[in-house]
Amino acid sequence: MRKRSKGSSWEACINVLFTLIYIGYWWVIFQQIFYGNTFLIYICIIPFIILLYLQSLCITFIENRREKKLVLSLEKTLKRYGADRVKF
Repeated sequence: MRKRSKGSSWEACINVLFTLIYIGYWWVIFQQIFYGNTFLIYICIIPFIILLYLQSLCITFIENRREKKLVLSLEKTLKRYGADRVKF
């Protein structure tokens, strides 16, 4: 039986994307703060927390998809070989 090569993880792509978004976000915020708009210190925290929440939602969605694929693969294996021949 030949094993399929595992593709690149979507988690890594999402983490890189959000890291770039965070860097760009804080770059703009710090530029505005250094220009004298100090009120942005208090306002910028809420969108940052929302970005963190969106990243965790994306990662959770990917993990759930991976678990569903694993369960489907296990069910397919059990059908193919029978439950009595498969050891856990």
